[in-house]
Amino acid sequence: MTDIVPGIVAAVAFIAMWLLQLPLAVSAGLAAATYFGVRFLMPSAVKLAEPASVDPIASAAKSVSLLRQCAVAPPAVQAKLNDVCSKASALISYFASDKTSNTDAQFMVQQYLGLLYEAVSRYSDAVRLSGGASGEAAKSIAELLDGLATRFGSLLQTLRHEDDTEISNEIKALNQTLTDMDSLTQKVRGDSS
Repeated sequence: MTDIVPGIVAAVAFIAMWLLQLPLAVSAGLAAATYFGVRFLMPSAVKLAEPASVDPIASAAKSVSLLRQCAVAPPAVQAKLNDVCSKASALISYFASDKTSNTDAQFMVQQYLGLLYEAVSRYSDAVRLSGGASGEAAKSIAELLDGLATRFGSLLQTLRHEDDTEISNEIKALNQTLTDMDSLTQKVRGDSS
């Protein structure tokens, strides 16, 4: 990678000297000198850092913090959002106490909370722009939050019992809820456009 720039500069220099009708040996010699000069003057290649792996526990905790800051109308939906945040916080505490615990579950919770924050933000924006919550939208998000709170509570209980089959089933159920959440988010995006 460090030879590309000096090589290009040397090739351009060679062609320019050849077009100036300098002898071929002189053009080649000056192009080689240009190559080494540019290579010498270029800063040494910086080793690219490995992309930092995202800590699902920290990411989930950040999403919960952002969700707790959301003000959602009507109050019943806000109460359901607070319930989800409480259950998510309990899951995060469980994961933090045993970081080697089911990493699939950690990843799913992280993904859920990130998508939930996006959905709640879009819902709040739509409510603010339209001047109030439509009954259908409030009902949809309330049902989603109820389902998510139930799933999070069930996952926490299952994790505490450490039954791999049950954990797998809970992750599948969470995956279905994630799909439902994604479709709701897409619907909200379409409605607010």
